[in-house]
Amino acid sequence: MNISQERILIVGCGSIGSWVAYCLVSLGFDQDITVVDSDSVSPHNVGGQFIGKYVGDSKVKGFTDAIESTVKPLRFTGIKTICSRIEDSWQNINPPTLIISAVDSIETRRFLANRVQDAPIHLVDFRLSATKGTIIYAPPMPISDYIESLNASFLSDGCGIHSFLPVTWATIGIGLSHLIHGPTLKRIDVSPNVARTFIPA
Repeated sequence: MNISQERILIVGCGSIGSWVAYCLVSLGFDQDITVVDSDSVSPHNVGGQFIGKYVGDSKVKGFTDAIESTVKPLRFTGIKTICSRIEDSWQNINPPTLIISAVDSIETRRFLANRVQDAPIHLVDFRLSATKGTIIYAPPMPISDYIESLNASFLSDGCGIHSFLPVTWATIGIGLSHLIHGPTLKRIDVSPNVARTFIPA
């Protein structure tokens, strides 16, 4: 996989998705990125999200405004945003070659996994719990194993709960670095002391 040539779909524009999208845009990997989220920015988002100051706006509008004030004055960016549930907007999206999942819903993860199952699409799943971050890359993890992981016990410690902020940032940094250099690992775990557990392909 060469990330500079991928059609990237980022699902979720919260504490993980907004920063992942911003980092990719800032690094110049924004030739074809679509960000999808149906939520609005809430007061509790202010501390941990790139879009925290846009309380009351949709997350994708806040993200668009932030990009326009930081990156677009410097150069063109090919980023697109959609304020909708991915389940409702999938048919209207240019087929991606890379999906970055940054959602707190197991059902949405299952929906994305089913789209990937019979298609030449890479899937990267960023997960945060109260105690750790996890990044899963499929491939190298077989998509069947990924689907099985959606029922696994390591999701039971608080999927969707706001994580310790250094864990969030470490998860994003480690996950993106591995993605940009070409994933060779199936899964990376990030703990509060940023100790990492690598599960090789």
